[in-house]
Amino acid sequence: MRNFNSCLVFLFVLLFRGFLYAGDSVMINMSVSAYNPAPIRVAVLNLEGNTERYESELPGGKTWRVDNAGELVSDGVASMLLSFPDYEVIERDQLKHILEEQNLQMTDIVKNKSVQEVGNILGCDAVVLGNVVEYFSWQEFVFWGTDLSFNIRLVDVKTGTVIWSASVSIRKNSGNAGAALIKACTLLKKDLEKRFENVRNKRDNRNKISDGKIRKKRS
Repeated sequence: MRNFNSCLVFLFVLLFRGFLYAGDSVMINMSVSAYNPAPIRVAVLNLEGNTERYESELPGGKTWRVDNAGELVSDGVASMLLSFPDYEVIERDQLKHILEEQNLQMTDIVKNKSVQEVGNILGCDAVVLGNVVEYFSWQEFVFWGTDLSFNIRLVDVKTGTVIWSASVSIRKNSGNAGAALIKACTLLKKDLEKRFENVRNKRDNRNKISDGKIRKKRS
């Protein structure tokens, strides 16, 4: 009887935890200061972050850090930006080739060079910079998932101003680390599209108001 009750308690815990982990949690904070309708050439540099593999044992499970987090997230962001017609994204392999010719490393170029110098070396109008706060998978009892959090910003290489910035945090309660990155970039793309649309609408409204004032003065 005691074993039966123990089994019931264990099943209740599994069902309760399954209910808690049923959905993914996502949080995106974004700021868009400008939108340039003309196509701009963009270079996505490797994000800073801890790339060492880390494992820890937990009661009923464990966590393990994803290798090469900065490079993986940068690849995902670059692929996401390719879908925007106003962004001409430099291929990542091409970036590596350019830097190798200059005897530079993608992870150190921003530390040793100004943004303007980076733009001249890479032949781009803007660069994506940022950092990976965390990127690790976890397993707890029969549940598994991935936690991913990163910050990025698009910087104009001529002026050094931030065109837009975003902070992304996601807990993916199923699938592997790659699935979490894909979902994070997909949702980031949707958010960017909405913000760009809002900025365009505000700009168009201002232009209409200005045109209206000019026409009144002429009449």
